[in-house]
Amino acid sequence: MLVPQGLYLLLAVALAISLVTDLRSRRILDVVTWPTIVVALVLRLWAQGVGDWERGLGAGLLGAAAFAVVFGVAAVTNRGVGWGDVKLVTAVGAALGTPLVPEAMMSITVAGALQAIAMVLWQARAPSPQTNSGASSRHIPYGVAIALGTGWAMWSNTGI
Repeated sequence: MLVPQGLYLLLAVALAISLVTDLRSRRILDVVTWPTIVVALVLRLWAQGVGDWERGLGAGLLGAAAFAVVFGVAAVTNRGVGWGDVKLVTAVGAALGTPLVPEAMMSITVAGALQAIAMVLWQARAPSPQTNSGASSRHIPYGVAIALGTGWAMWSNTGI
């Protein structure tokens, strides 16, 4: 079916751009995330109708909401997740829909944990950059984990 392939292609482009911008500038751009969310939902509505929790617009809205709530709570409570991350995972939920959201969420979490461990080990070997207050500033670009975890979930369920 062409719709999932189109959604996966749209999502892959958004994830690739976000991965690069997060690594380079510590930012996930609204100009990437918002259009991805809107286009994914419109494509779902156009191709599959309103649908339910498994397909169509309903699945995209529920998938987006599930990710937005979980990551939004992390952003509000200052758990190292930024609002760009929240919008990017919302795009993931809109594109994948609810059937793949649990696996994507788990894959993103595992990728994030592995990334954090790798970065801590890597940064332990080198002096940490200092902020103006003298405290060390370490940033883990979570866009990397979002891209890798989502890619894994897509590949393991569809072979794409």
